[in-house]
Amino acid sequence: MSEHKLRISVKGIFKNSDNKVLLVKLGRNGQDFWSAPGGGVEEDEAMGDTLSRELREETGYSVEIGDIIFVQDIKFASGARQLELFFNGKVLEKISEAEEEFGFFSEEEFKKIKFMPKGFDPFAKHQTLPFVSEV
Repeated sequence: MSEHKLRISVKGIFKNSDNKVLLVKLGRNGQDFWSAPGGGVEEDEAMGDTLSRELREETGYSVEIGDIIFVQDIKFASGARQLELFFNGKVLEKISEAEEEFGFFSEEEFKKIKFMPKGFDPFAKHQTLPFVSEV
């Protein structure tokens, strides 16, 4: 029997009062892209607490967390796996300095950037994406 470790990550599709989505700039293998802010759930930490903490650390904003809107099981080339749960919600107020580069994007601006997960559109009303993806 092989040792299996699954990382749980929570991410947020949070919009401000102008309906712009809050995203963070990330990089992998020398490639920059934009993604929903969030991060790994620590042991004995509630998912909502993780998401609030990660948003505050990465962007400096407080948020109101809504519903789960998308779940993705990622299989990395290294063999690692990550289950990502995406929540929607609202950006509330700036409460601290940001640790990451972030930005607010309108629907038109979003169409011009590289966003991961590929194929996910935070402005679409209804969408279906594969549950399993490989990176």
